[in-house]
Amino acid sequence: TLPTPSTVTLRVYDLLGRIVYETTRAGTPAGTHAIEVDARGWPSGVYIAQVETERAQQTIQMTLVR
Repeated sequence: TLPTPSTVTLRVYDLLGRIVYETTRAGTPAGTHAIEVDARGWPSGVYIAQVETERAQQTIQMTLVR
């Protein structure tokens, strides 16, 4: 959820610190948003997702199970 319009960057890292997915969306309006990531080619495991705007950053851990 964005309180003001922002540029949003999503990066997903594997546990070795390599970026496996990255997207930036400029001019994203205020409100609640979702970003779909196609992980079909990724192996099962733990990934770190980092969402960043000009004002804030949030990091979460995700587990992909096949």
